[in-house]
Amino acid sequence: MVDANQLDMKQQFTNLANGAASGQLIIEDGVADKCIQHCQNYMVDLKYFLNHCDNLVRADSYGSLNSASALGNKFNTLASGGTGSGSLKEAIQERIDVVQQMEEMLKKAKEAFISSDEATKDKIRQATKNINS
Repeated sequence: MVDANQLDMKQQFTNLANGAASGQLIIEDGVADKCIQHCQNYMVDLKYFLNHCDNLVRADSYGSLNSASALGNKFNTLASGGTGSGSLKEAIQERIDVVQQMEEMLKKAKEAFISSDEATKDKIRQATKNINS
């Protein structure tokens, strides 16, 4: 289940990405590249954990009593999902979604920096051309 903080964080990154796309948020090229790489590395780790959530618990390993089976099933549901919400798998997927939004925002901010840098270069070239004329 997505909580209010999660929705707020997603909205903030959407707003930042929109600001980056419009040139209001600019992150220097080298900084953006490092942050993008960290996002990508983090997503690799998160996806690894996401893919292993289904194998965290063996419900039958808790014993043959009904209460042991119920406990094993409860832990399995908490790890891999199922009825209800709040599973580890769901939480990891929510983090992946946020990191993907962060990466997208950083890419847009990098593009804004490059565009701004090119526009500045063009203005300097034009001013230099006018001086030399």
